[in-house]
Amino acid sequence: MGLDPTDEDYQGGGFCPNCENVLFGGKVPLIVFASFRGISQCPLQPPLPGDMTIRLDWVGRCTWTGGIAPFGSTWIIAVDYSYLVLMAGFMRLFFSTTDRNCMDVFWNQNPPCGPMNIWGIGGTGQITWGPDVPCVN
Repeated sequence: MGLDPTDEDYQGGGFCPNCENVLFGGKVPLIVFASFRGISQCPLQPPLPGDMTIRLDWVGRCTWTGGIAPFGSTWIIAVDYSYLVLMAGFMRLFFSTTDRNCMDVFWNQNPPCGPMNIWGIGGTGQITWGPDVPCVN
């Protein structure tokens, strides 16, 4: 997703040996942005806020988290998978996990509408940093 340590949008210093060279070119960002697009509202749930971008801060080994109340998001890069979630309290709008690590593009894997805690289905999530950071809502 583009990484230029000389760019003013880039702040390095995080720690993520799982993908440090593959995804980050050897410089792990302290700040990334999670953009969620095209999530469809489940029936009987409150209206969705539409597409959104949330700033995530590095909080520890290969983990970034952040939010814009009432929404919270977490991106985790594990040894053998990547994970991205968007929640509002106990309501899940977006959930994706892959069987590969070093992923920065995700497809919503929420189950079909029905369980009371599923607010949205479908859509995509993308992590960006450095010069590719989108405008924040």
